[in-house]
Amino acid sequence: MSSGGWSSASSARKGSTISSPACMEAGSCLLVWSRSWCGSCTFARAAAVAGSATASGAYPLACCRHSQQDVRVTSVGRRVVVTGMAGAGKSTFSRALSTKTGLPVIQLDVHFWKPGWVPTPESEWRDRQRALLSGAGWIVDGNDALLDLRLERADTAIFLDTPWWICAQRALRRGLRSRPAGFELPPGCVESRWRRLRDEWSLAWRICRDRGSERDRDVAILSQQPDRVAVHILQSGQAARDFLTAL
Repeated sequence: MSSGGWSSASSARKGSTISSPACMEAGSCLLVWSRSWCGSCTFARAAAVAGSATASGAYPLACCRHSQQDVRVTSVGRRVVVTGMAGAGKSTFSRALSTKTGLPVIQLDVHFWKPGWVPTPESEWRDRQRALLSGAGWIVDGNDALLDLRLERADTAIFLDTPWWICAQRALRRGLRSRPAGFELPPGCVESRWRRLRDEWSLAWRICRDRGSERDRDVAILSQQPDRVAVHILQSGQAARDFLTAL
């Protein structure tokens, strides 16, 4: 296994796989965190896409059941990309990571919308993101199609691989609830109860519709990152808490 920043891995969620042709071609390490025990077949599937191939064709991967020692995350560097499906828990995780590291959080949604909920044009948005990420240290929270741009200067990428049905449920619940204290809206944008219900329930529908393609896109991009970028796939809320505790 390459030593370029990879820190730990646990078993894949039982019955799940992160299989992707791009992973296999790149021979990259995607570190999978989960609390559940792995059966041998599940572990083999995770290892085949998460480890670097050896001469014998085996793919080494640390696993909660198979590894001989615990490996701890000691640092995430100064520039961290947090990505995942809408409703995956990116904002909550980013705030917790900021508390642990002292790095400021950049919430892309806050910067994407202009006053009156006018979206930023695509060409302008790319330049805007580059400007936002020009600082020495940050945690960027977002899941648009410009993941490759955010990874250009990243030290660590964290993919919250929350099951799509949990993401959809969260969006449905958010549509019915008031925003939590401290929730930040884009400057000049007002959110009525009707708008929140409409937007969040439309989001739940899009999560169901795009659940496979969006995830595959992100995993493919992450699998092609150079060794300087540490990539972590967190497959549950407990895995996310374990990751933060290990820092």
